[in-house]
Amino acid sequence: MTIALSAADTVTRLETELPGSIIESSGNTIVVKQEFLFKVASFLNTAPEFDFNYLNFITAVDYQTYFEVIYNLVSLPHNQCLVVKPG
Repeated sequence: MTIALSAADTVTRLETELPGSIIESSGNTIVVKQEFLFKVASFLNTAPEFDFNYLNFITAVDYQTYFEVIYNLVSLPHNQCLVVKPG
């Protein structure tokens, strides 16, 4: 079973690398500005301290007026998971 990574620790590192990219965070979930989604995902994949190398699933929630997309990322080497939502 993977361990949920603290979003607060992740946000601190992401804000250092990609200032202004994070809208909010809580638990193991971060909400990323849409224009930063690819850069954040790439960083989370390539940064050795995160190494999120597995996309467990992509899902969406239909709120009738819009869809919310949710990415569940897993770092197999670190045995951690993180939820990323574009905002």
